[in-house]
Amino acid sequence: MLSTRYSKDDIRRMLVKKEDFHPFPTCSERAEWEAVPTDVKEAWISAAEEYLHYNWPAITAEMYLTIKLTGELKWHWEAFRTRRAALGFLVMAECLEGKGRFTLDIINGLQVICEETSWLQGLNIRDFGYDLLRASDHLVDLCSSETASLLAFTDYLLRPQIEEYTHRILPRVKAEIDARIIRPYLDKDDYWWMGFTKDRINNWNPWCNMNVLMCLMLIDIDTETRVNAIRRCLESLDAYINTYAPDGCCDEGPGYWGAAGAGLYICLKLLSDATNGGIDGMSEPLVGDIGRYITHVHIANPYFVSYADGDAKINQNAITYLFGKALNDEGMMAMGANAPSMGPTTGNWFFTYQHLADMLSEKERRACALKPAYPQDHWFFHTEVLTAREKGGSPDGWYLSAKGGNNIESHNHNDVGNFIAFLDGNPVLIDLGTEEYSAKTFSPERYEIWYTQSQYHNCPGVNAVLQHDGREYRTASAEYFSDENCTSLTMDIAPAYPKEAGIITWKRCVALNRGNKPCITVQDVYELESPSEDIERFFMTPCKPTLQDSDILLDVHPGLKAVLRYDADTSVAAIEEIPLTESRLIRNWGEIMYRIVLREKAKSQKGECKISLFRA
Repeated sequence: MLSTRYSKDDIRRMLVKKEDFHPFPTCSERAEWEAVPTDVKEAWISAAEEYLHYNWPAITAEMYLTIKLTGELKWHWEAFRTRRAALGFLVMAECLEGKGRFTLDIINGLQVICEETSWLQGLNIRDFGYDLLRASDHLVDLCSSETASLLAFTDYLLRPQIEEYTHRILPRVKAEIDARIIRPYLDKDDYWWMGFTKDRINNWNPWCNMNVLMCLMLIDIDTETRVNAIRRCLESLDAYINTYAPDGCCDEGPGYWGAAGAGLYICLKLLSDATNGGIDGMSEPLVGDIGRYITHVHIANPYFVSYADGDAKINQNAITYLFGKALNDEGMMAMGANAPSMGPTTGNWFFTYQHLADMLSEKERRACALKPAYPQDHWFFHTEVLTAREKGGSPDGWYLSAKGGNNIESHNHNDVGNFIAFLDGNPVLIDLGTEEYSAKTFSPERYEIWYTQSQYHNCPGVNAVLQHDGREYRTASAEYFSDENCTSLTMDIAPAYPKEAGIITWKRCVALNRGNKPCITVQDVYELESPSEDIERFFMTPCKPTLQDSDILLDVHPGLKAVLRYDADTSVAAIEEIPLTESRLIRNWGEIMYRIVLREKAKSQKGECKISLFRA
């Protein structure tokens, strides 16, 4: 796509000089910073004041070795990301205030981070056996490239202010970025995320590439290095786009779309800015579908349709608005305009570009009168994900999503045939997501982790055999149907289970029925190789369930209840309480989860079972 259109000669001819690359106003350009809404300014400045005369946390050898010995990442990650958040807060506050109060602490932050032996972190040091790193152990990954882009933007935004104190730190920044990012990017073409090997690529591709692009354009690098690196970036992005689902669905889920789909937009925007609009990737139809995906999986704030490792609660930001604006898509613009300001947060990555875009577009977004679109339904034909709501244009009523697909998706859980249900924007039956990552999360023991298994998704189980991971474990068929009265997905999920399960066919039809009595139904029709007395269906809910004859009453929200109805003549219900002790799951669902298990009473080889969900 991009690499076939733009040769090195084209790039060389179109490439703007470093001094003409102007993605955001610098600190010296006061008018745009003064126009940032007062509450946004005050939030950032107040947060940064906590880091005046800051005692920067140490990153010790023991922190690295703890990952090796126990698999625990949090201790090291806390110190690593806190350093970057502190520098980011100080940089943003200085740009917003413009009085020089934070400059010395910014220089301290630059010095501390440049002195780190490596900018690699956590899971990303497995190539070195989770051992201590040498000064020469440089790879381009999420942590190293994100660190580099923060330092490059600090140089771009605050060069005159920093040089009032010293002319030595910014050359050090340039040298470190060149040694740790630019050279490894050009000298090594077998990073799994680049797309030049047989490895499956994901959000790492645009995420790393966009950070490299920022470094290429923001620090002083010779033209030929820029041209060669941009050419490699085009080839890498092509590999990513060529492997993206042709329906635009992000199989990593909306939580990763911010780095995947939105990250691709940032890459294309940077390439366009770097060439005065000469490189154009936004006109590709697939890019539009990749953007609009996020509106089709929006349930109601803050919830999105999220399978596998993703979070269900997600905040959008200015990038969604700007991506939508570039596509002339009002649904995306409305979503980004109605999103809260990102603001200063210390709990995760510090995304420099996104924070700058967020605060500098805040005034424009607040003036936007567009309302969220709430599309009535959508079918991602390749990924086999269905979304449907009771009333288009409104978060009220029932919301349904169901998935077929396969068990080798990025951040995969074994969950073919899974579905989720929300009522008036509140979760009823859900996909759990994941705990905080550990060394085990992306190891060969991944599917020993309980929440990755089909028995902790809204899936069936036969003969105590769970779904398996792998491309061959998928649907045999998937058929979408929709009219004004009903939207449904019918799929044969038998191949998602190993042969030991003894399943010939398992046809599951998940439907949202509109009309006078809206409801969601899930009908399973199965045939086994031999009679079994071990046939179960699992349902995960954060709603406290109460058994009432053939109904299970679900306490959805104060003043709001739902009913899960099943056939008590053929099935017996059991309810298991699962305390959640891990922070990421608690953030999404609270401290208690329930698993409802419907077990067939009679031994059976062929059969049919059904549940209905309706408002109490």
